Amino acid sequence: MALWIYVFHYGSHWTSETSNVYTAHVQTAVASFLIISGFVLAMAYERRDWGSQPGKQWLWFMGTRLARVYPLYFIGWAATLYWTITEQHWGQTWFAEQVCSVETDPGSTAARIITSLFLCQSWWPSTFFAVNGPAWFISTLFWVWTIFPVAIRLLKSRSSSVLVVAIFIFWILGLIPTIVLWSTDNFEQNCVSFVYRDNPIFRVPEFLVGVCFGLLMNKQQQGGYELPSKYPWRLVKWGGDLAFLAIVLPIYLINEFVGIRDEMFLPRLFVLPMGIVLYYTAWNQGFAANIVSAPGLCDLGRYAWGIYILQEALWENLCIMVEGNDDRQCFTNDGFGWARETNNCVAVFLLLNIVAGLCLQWEVPLYKYAKAKIEEKLGLSTVNPEPQEAGDIGESAKPNSSQVSDAPSAEEDC
Repeated sequence: MALWIYVFHYGSHWTSETSNVYTAHVQTAVASFLIISGFVLAMAYERRDWGSQPGKQWLWFMGTRLARVYPLYFIGWAATLYWTITEQHWGQTWFAEQVCSVETDPGSTAARIITSLFLCQSWWPSTFFAVNGPAWFISTLFWVWTIFPVAIRLLKSRSSSVLVVAIFIFWILGLIPTIVLWSTDNFEQNCVSFVYRDNPIFRVPEFLVGVCFGLLMNKQQQGGYELPSKYPWRLVKWGGDLAFLAIVLPIYLINEFVGIRDEMFLPRLFVLPMGIVLYYTAWNQGFAANIVSAPGLCDLGRYAWGIYILQEALWENLCIMVEGNDDRQCFTNDGFGWARETNNCVAVFLLLNIVAGLCLQWEVPLYKYAKAKIEEKLGLSTVNPEPQEAGDIGESAKPNSSQVSDAPSAEEDC
């Protein structure tokens, strides 16, 4: 997913064909991140005693989430701050000129700097691409996370049938506002469209879909990752693959699915099949599961956070170092620019993998230290030990039903 978004940002104009594919459907990857986040958080933290001292539990959860994402987020913010102050930020300039007309002045620049520093930029279109452009998603995700402690308390004790109904309700709720706007006459890409597409309020339903699928997974696991005996083997093997094809085939077969309307509508439409793909491939069955379980892709997944949040920081600073290219020339669509050239796009991506891998060496220990301090300050303790290595996604044990704390899991690495 991170690779897909990276190619869209810096390689989507190599040819008109790939431009159409990636431009129309890259938001499916963004929606998938929200679903995956809800799914993994629910699996990792369902057995925590959320009803005991709910206020402290909420502070614990949000504090640990902030400790997980903010150190690297701040590095990306600081590394791109210069381009905002000097009004040379290429994505911000494009957004202000072609999407949401906002005057660039000291006041608006200060607003972008302050809102992005406090993870608030996705609430207002005028600050949406503030400082580090791709960081808007972290802003949205952070505020969506605020509802998780409440949602898990309300949903964890529900039966499987109720969770299935909830999945369909949340899916439809996510579709309604985008259908209304998508069907509007003379619709165009503007401030309103981005509010409906990326404001945290409108991304909550897909996150809750992921939470419900994660709770369903926990109910069916029965303490392990073996297939439930009551499940027909072929259903489990092919269910995720059929849902995967339902997402992939329209991308390449229906040429009309291009443009901002489909950046808003199709990702919401694909939320349900994407949740099904996630649920069935989590059983490690089927073609799609074999693809995403490949060792190389697992490594790429571990680096995904660093790749995503540092991509613009590297490009902004590398571009200005290239002789004969100023910042805006690097990213021009006409003539493809230095950042659009295939060799450069691939080379920077490989460099990003190295940087993200190095970041894991200090970022995960820092997170664990901060988490321990937050628990100590709030008087909360972790019953279960942490995984031996945060990168060992498949080696995290499930807790016993008597344990009320969070399970060590892949979530620490997500």
